[in-house]
Amino acid sequence: PQWLDTVQSLLSQGRLVTLSGSAENHLQLGAAIHALITNPVESGYLRAFARLQGVRQTKDAFEADLELLEAAQ
Repeated sequence: PQWLDTVQSLLSQGRLVTLSGSAENHLQLGAAIHALITNPVESGYLRAFARLQGVRQTKDAFEADLELLEAAQ
């Protein structure tokens, strides 16, 4: 999916990425997190896995922060 390519590109640039979804769509957010932490991201000559940095719940949404520690800074 295009969102996955976009997020992986941002991660490979050393960016912290925040995914968000409504409480009703928490299963889709979980699937997105799973896809990102189980598929390696190309970062220069490295293939590294994203790390889930944190999860927050607001009144009506969930947010998840992911990062790629091995990304070039």
